[in-house]
Amino acid sequence: MPTPSRLRRLDTLVDMPLYRFSRLLAEAGALVVRVCEGRFGITRREWRVLSYLALHDGAPPTELSRRAALDKALTSRVVASLSEKGLVVRVTKPSDRRRALIYLTERGRQIHDEVLPLARRINQEVLAALSDEEVDRLDDMLDRLQARAEAVVAEHDAALPRAVRHRGRLRGPVG
Repeated sequence: MPTPSRLRRLDTLVDMPLYRFSRLLAEAGALVVRVCEGRFGITRREWRVLSYLALHDGAPPTELSRRAALDKALTSRVVASLSEKGLVVRVTKPSDRRRALIYLTERGRQIHDEVLPLARRINQEVLAALSDEEVDRLDDMLDRLQARAEAVVAEHDAALPRAVRHRGRLRGPVG
């Protein structure tokens, strides 16, 4: 009888898919971060927001937060930073000054259009480990895993305590 795969056993942290995805992101994602920060002066979070706006220009901050997987406060800081850099503009609605839409500036679109092929090439180099058929299967599997992750979070979210972090430490007793 063959030994079950690491993904079937999940004996240790290094067997777990979330850890393995995290390592993949840490390795290859570091190159994208270096391109963004070193050549264009933007952070990975700013790149995420620019990329979403390139597809859905004129998005409200709440949607940006959800789509970029950032909390609202962090999204606000990212938008403020991008605005200071002249890469986005925040346009408030005249009827409700509390509501705003975020748009790419011409310079923001230009930076997005320069970073995208570089990020694409890094991702293509990583995917080169797989055959075309494996890439197609992985694409389907990632979609299914994302949908399942969202369902698992929705199922367990209310029952789990919120972490309260302060300078990297949890508040209150641990254990």
